[in-house]
Amino acid sequence: MVWVGLRGDVEPLGAFREQIRSALDDAGFPIDGRPFRPHLTITYRYDARILSALDSYVGPSWTADLLTLANSHNGDYHHLWTHPLPH
Repeated sequence: MVWVGLRGDVEPLGAFREQIRSALDDAGFPIDGRPFRPHLTITYRYDARILSALDSYVGPSWTADLLTLANSHNGDYHHLWTHPLPH
């Protein structure tokens, strides 16, 4: 997998994640203990050439305003739920 980390004002996203985790925990679902690392997945197929191409890349600034829960199967994504992110 190749992913790139997000920087900037990601605290609201982290707070929203904690609200979701709390609700899932209250409902009896197991909670993953890994730390929060906001990122964009570039590809699930590792290729060192991709890492080399992205080595010095700095993308444009953008605002995330929606969170979408999606199911992926064989490269097809099916949106199951969408919720506006707090600003």
